Amino acid sequence: MTMLRPCRVRWALGPIGRRSFAKKPAPPVQIFSASKKVAQKDAVCLHPDVAVFDYLRNEVADRLVDRLLDTQNRKYTVALDLGCHSGHIQASLCKGKGKGGEGGVEDEGVIGDVEELYNIDSSSGMLERCKKEFPVGSPLRCHYVQGNEEELLLTEGVAKGKFDLIMSSLSLHWVNDLPGVLTQVRQVRERGDRLRDIFPSFPFARHRK
Repeated sequence: MTMLRPCRVRWALGPIGRRSFAKKPAPPVQIFSASKKVAQKDAVCLHPDVAVFDYLRNEVADRLVDRLLDTQNRKYTVALDLGCHSGHIQASLCKGKGKGGEGGVEDEGVIGDVEELYNIDSSSGMLERCKKEFPVGSPLRCHYVQGNEEELLLTEGVAKGKFDLIMSSLSLHWVNDLPGVLTQVRQVRERGDRLRDIFPSFPFARHRK
């Protein structure tokens, strides 16, 4: 009975294995269509009762911005809302810090002392809604930029190290390349010992490491 020599099998498979590891990583699987998502957002803006269904986004944005109250000793100059939808984070920031000081005087300043906010969304219709929903009289300076969340570094007004606070609410679950987006987020946020990015808890939080 003839026995096979394992070393020959390993020798035959060795070059193939080495070549397979040398290949470039495959591009992210395109689960979601960016163009169809933009069309869906634009269509939503035309619905007569669109504001009726904003209660969930408003609640999530309020809870997200509320985290800034835990860092009251920090000031954020330039912030970014990635996938701003119709400006829910913008509205939450402008609600003020609540009652404080002598006599419980209402503080109507911007939460986190944010001075500038860049609202970025892929839908022009959502950005128009965002502009209309801006609280009149708020000291917050807002910019409205149309751009793809997965191409953050190619978006107008975005530069490496520009932002010291980056937020996103109910938007990143639509992206195809989440690790790629978070890599870009790290590049555009300011260096320093500050809390820089705030997202709701999600099952892929491990990608933020």
